[in-house]
Amino acid sequence: MFFKILTTALLVVSFVFTLVSYLPEQVQAGADEPVFREIEYGEEPINILPDERLKKCPAIKEFTNEPLHELEKGMKLGLDGTSFPELFSKYILDCMRLNEHKRAIDFFLTLAGGNQTSPHALTAKGIVTYGWRGQMLLQKGLDCIESAIENDNDNFFSRINHAIFIAWFPNGFVKSMYEFSTIRQTEENFPQRLNLINRSINYICSQHGHDRIPKGYVEPVIKQRL
Repeated sequence: MFFKILTTALLVVSFVFTLVSYLPEQVQAGADEPVFREIEYGEEPINILPDERLKKCPAIKEFTNEPLHELEKGMKLGLDGTSFPELFSKYILDCMRLNEHKRAIDFFLTLAGGNQTSPHALTAKGIVTYGWRGQMLLQKGLDCIESAIENDNDNFFSRINHAIFIAWFPNGFVKSMYEFSTIRQTEENFPQRLNLINRSINYICSQHGHDRIPKGYVEPVIKQRL
């Protein structure tokens, strides 16, 4: 029983990061379909993850087909109980599978609104109500920058900001460093631009806990701290 509770707790803590870890693979592959599709709060919801990727998520097979209203009832009655993490995990996975994202957002807004001191309610609200929408907005921002690059692939401003922006995606640091190495090669005859690239790299490294580019991420073009 202890192992089951521990496993469930770990699932809840890492749930969002586990799902969004699919993102860098999609970005690096240059796929046409974004991992996080557009959705505006209040509009008809659509899948955040493409169906084929959702089916491949190992956790999906673990929780299925329990009525959403029963899970909602269970979370309300056992809000601060030990069963909440497992009920939450089941509910989130089923909402994603059934394309019920808006229902989940509304449910946890209401739950937290009536239980403003509950750790479970506040955490769930943060993950679903703001976490999901934050992911969607982040992807929309990336889509705008990529559209700009499609219009003008040589535009320095768009390219350097794309390298900066993708660093904030899960596991995007490596991709960001690689793009900076490519940009640096094309801009080597422009000292002012190189200076901006160097400052951007140093800033991103510092935000990810590094005082320099980690050796494992160094490309041939950026072998020393820039």
